[in-house]
Amino acid sequence: MIATTGRQPVDVLGPLPPNVRATDYVPYSKLLPHVDVFVCNGGFGGVQQALGCGVPLVPAGETEEKMDSTAHAAWTGAAVKLATGRPHAEDIRKTVGTVLGDDSFRSAARRLQAEYAEHDALRAIGKLVAELGEPAANAQPHNRPARLPTRPDPCGRYRRCGWSA
Repeated sequence: MIATTGRQPVDVLGPLPPNVRATDYVPYSKLLPHVDVFVCNGGFGGVQQALGCGVPLVPAGETEEKMDSTAHAAWTGAAVKLATGRPHAEDIRKTVGTVLGDDSFRSAARRLQAEYAEHDALRAIGKLVAELGEPAANAQPHNRPARLPTRPDPCGRYRRCGWSA
């Protein structure tokens, strides 16, 4: 089990069981390809990255966008939301057991992963910006990058956004 403290000192967690590793931060791109279930605060970014990696979720959260994000994740069948911002350990344990014990959650997450893989947002944005940025016949020329940098997606695949020279 990996626990993160959201950039708070790790000692705020107190004593940890031997099977727990704790850190103040870990990039999702390094973590998610290696986990069976993702227990999180239900933030949009974490939920989307987990689903993009085919990882089922146990999200909790009641602030910002988290209630919507957790509800949508549960609606897809890839998550069981805890419906609280401060879940009890036993509720987390039981819900993780439910998700790990029922292959439908993993199947739903992998279905979404496949759907996400069909859409390359960076390429679509690059194409649209390039189309909108084409100068009119009488417009002054402008400088734009020939190509956006190559970036890894959360699961380690590489994509280009589609800008051409």
